[in-house]
Amino acid sequence: MQSGQKGRVARSWHLLGVSWRFLRGRPALFAFPALSALLVTIAAVTIFTPVLYATAGDSPKVGMLIAAAATAIPATLATTFCNVAFVVMVQAHLRGESSTVRDGLRGARSRLAVIVGWSLLTVAIGGILRALSQIPGGEAIGGVVNWLGGLAWSLATYFVIPVMVIEEVGVIDGVKRSASVFKQRWGESISGELTAGVIFGLLMIPGMLCLATGWVILDIAAPAVGIVLLLVGVVLTAPLLAMSSAVTQMFQLVLYRETLEGTPPAPFTTEDTGAAFRRRSSFWRR
Repeated sequence: MQSGQKGRVARSWHLLGVSWRFLRGRPALFAFPALSALLVTIAAVTIFTPVLYATAGDSPKVGMLIAAAATAIPATLATTFCNVAFVVMVQAHLRGESSTVRDGLRGARSRLAVIVGWSLLTVAIGGILRALSQIPGGEAIGGVVNWLGGLAWSLATYFVIPVMVIEEVGVIDGVKRSASVFKQRWGESISGELTAGVIFGLLMIPGMLCLATGWVILDIAAPAVGIVLLLVGVVLTAPLLAMSSAVTQMFQLVLYRETLEGTPPAPFTTEDTGAAFRRRSSFWRR
């Protein structure tokens, strides 16, 4: 069992490395993950924080829920739009075409209706799960339901962006297709996500420590030092967030394309992906 797990992680590590080298040779592709991180940050500063401050008279839990609800739709819309634009741009590069940020924006705009529908569905599912976790007297059970439901939703929709871009389907069909592909590739998907999470999580430790320390100092007695530490933390973590998002999305796209077409997209080769792509649908049939 352990050797199989190690092999799976090693295969995912290799494919993540190949994805990184592909992206590193095309730095313009990092524009959309960086833009996504920037827009979410702007949403947090301009919507979440003011709403949280405005609801300071309510309980902290209620204030957090209201602020999160107010921020959820614009933040999700921005993230989804940037993710779709990224996949559109990568698809052009995989076809050997030159592609610019403007081309990615144009491609995302052509799918705006699906992007809005997907964003609204995602926010609705998240809202329902959070509401369940706040049921009076059942917080513990609600918390478990929230966690399990969120995990199941994340896994089922792991490939939804590539599906909606490549197959040009609607939201519901996109979710169904994504869940179907995930059932076939659950091993690679989970191990790849965990591997990327561990790698970038470790790299983000210095930045996260700066952010946490700056926040504490800001509240205590040294606001100037706190602000400096917060800025340093943002500078250290923001590029890593963009790189993590780009590599993960590239991993998803290549995995999905290989499942869809039977062979990996050029310039990826069977030597790059052949060992990594094994169907493991037997897990779901037990």
